[in-house]
Amino acid sequence: MAWMTNRLKMNLEETHPQVQTKGGTVKMSNDFLMPALDRLAMYSLMLEPKGAREPHWHPNAHELNYLISGQARITLLSPNGGVDTFDMVPGDMSFLPRGYLHHIANTGDSKALFAIFFNHAAPSDIGLSGCLGAYSNEVLASLFNVPSSYFEHLPKYQHDLFVVGGG
Repeated sequence: MAWMTNRLKMNLEETHPQVQTKGGTVKMSNDFLMPALDRLAMYSLMLEPKGAREPHWHPNAHELNYLISGQARITLLSPNGGVDTFDMVPGDMSFLPRGYLHHIANTGDSKALFAIFFNHAAPSDIGLSGCLGAYSNEVLASLFNVPSSYFEHLPKYQHDLFVVGGG
């Protein structure tokens, strides 16, 4: 465990990513890997150019993002229907309240690297892809007030895609 040399120090970038796709990688740490974090978690999110973190929400944790390098855009949907979209450059941080649906996209030509902090050791994550995949076309049609045929070509995933590549 060369990445853990001290109970108070860890090199997260030397750990193996828990998520690795063509859209980017996610490396996670919490108080299971580093007990000193005590009910906190931290992610390293790297998005490739045109990569995105799928729309998702955390029902049990607030999220604090710090952009280390690259460019990104965050879209945040509040429970009252308000939408906030903001562009980020290195040095910017953003706060995403618990339960708010949000999406993070790399808007630049180089990789975007975020340090992401949560106020919960195991932040729950509900992604839109897995959520939509859990419902039949008939249920989706009734929710969105469209014919069920509208969803015939919608891919059905039984898991969250988490990080996707764009194009």
